[in-house]
Amino acid sequence: HVPGVMAVGASVATPLGGAPFSRTVRAGSPAGPGEAQSAEVLNVSPSYFQTMRIPLIEGVGLAGGDDGSGQLRAVISKKTALSLWGSPSAVGRHLQIAFVGKPVDAEVVGVAGDSRLISPDQEPVSTVYVSYLQRPVPFMTLLLRGTGTSNLVRMSSALRSAIRDEDRLQPVGRVATLEGLLDERLAGRRFNAILFALFAALALSLALIGIVAQVSNSVVRRTREIGIRASIGASPR
Repeated sequence: HVPGVMAVGASVATPLGGAPFSRTVRAGSPAGPGEAQSAEVLNVSPSYFQTMRIPLIEGVGLAGGDDGSGQLRAVISKKTALSLWGSPSAVGRHLQIAFVGKPVDAEVVGVAGDSRLISPDQEPVSTVYVSYLQRPVPFMTLLLRGTGTSNLVRMSSALRSAIRDEDRLQPVGRVATLEGLLDERLAGRRFNAILFALFAALALSLALIGIVAQVSNSVVRRTREIGIRASIGASPR
C-alpha cells in the first residue's frame, strides 16, 4: 500500500504520449469481416478506466479474471462504435483485430467515452482496449491517482520502494504527473505564443515611438510659426 494513492491502473501507452499502437480492425466475425479501419489498440489493466476516469457508456469494463485461454474481450471507445457500426451501442458485437499474425476475434463487452490520447487539443481517435491479462506485453506504464494533497516526491519514493520489495530486478523509469506531461505537450505552443506576444509588444513600442516623434516634430514647427506671427503683431488667438 502506497500512502496517498486512490487508484492504480496500467497501460501500454503513456497518456498524452502519442498513439503509436495503431492496428487494423474490422467489424464482424471471422467469417464475414467488414471494411478495414485503423484504431489504437491499447493493452490496459481492468482498473485503467477507473484510474483515468474514463466513463463507461454501455456494458462493463474488462474483468480481472480474464486470461489468454478464453474469448478475447474488448472495450471500445464511442468513436470506434460509431465508425464501425454507426451507433454508440455495440455490446455483444464482434470485431477482428490485426495483431501480429492472423486477426484475432474480440467480443465487445463495453463502450467507453472518448479520450484524447495524443494531445488535449486534438480530436479523440478510435480506440480499442484489451486486457493485458489476455494479451500480455513486455512493458507497461503504471498509472496512479492520488489524493489532492498527495506529494509527488514522497509518493514516487514509496512506489519505487514497493516495486523493489516485489522484484529488485524490475527497473522503474521516469515518474511524472499528468499535469507535467500536459505542460510538455504545450511547451512549444506556449513558447510560440510568448514569442508572438514579444514581437507584438515590440511593434507597439515602435509605433508609439513613431507617434511621439511625429507629434514632437509638429510641436517644434508650430512653435516657430507662432513665434514669427507674434513678432509681427499677430493676436495670440
